Amino acid sequence: MESSSQMWGSPDAAMERVNAQIVEAQERAARATQVRQEMDALRATAKSPKGEVEAEADTSGRLVGLNLSSDALELDERALARLIVITAQLAAARAGEQALEIAATAFGEESAITTRFRDEIAERNAASGSADSDLRYL
Repeated sequence: MESSSQMWGSPDAAMERVNAQIVEAQERAARATQVRQEMDALRATAKSPKGEVEAEADTSGRLVGLNLSSDALELDERALARLIVITAQLAAARAGEQALEIAATAFGEESAITTRFRDEIAERNAASGSADSDLRYL
């Protein structure tokens, strides 16, 4: 049977490994804090094809800004409402894409965190139907 010093190496080597793990954990925590700050500040904008509606959304998909041109007031109420909804969905989808890029850069394209973001964003976009629109981003 091996002694514990043979199995784990010298105490100095063990302390080196532990210290390296601590540094790695601190770096991951700092990276996670930075990513969180970037995502909290992130906003994305979408504009309707003729510019009647401009919507701004954050990474959670929440509408945080809406501008209507004077041409928007010429539209039928239902058409304007639909245009607002679609444009807001597109802004939210773009914010999600940008958040995904931030996560992939920080944690890696195939990391568990990035995969989770990708799945959540795909789920949100599917639920909102934003993939069905022919509007384009700014």
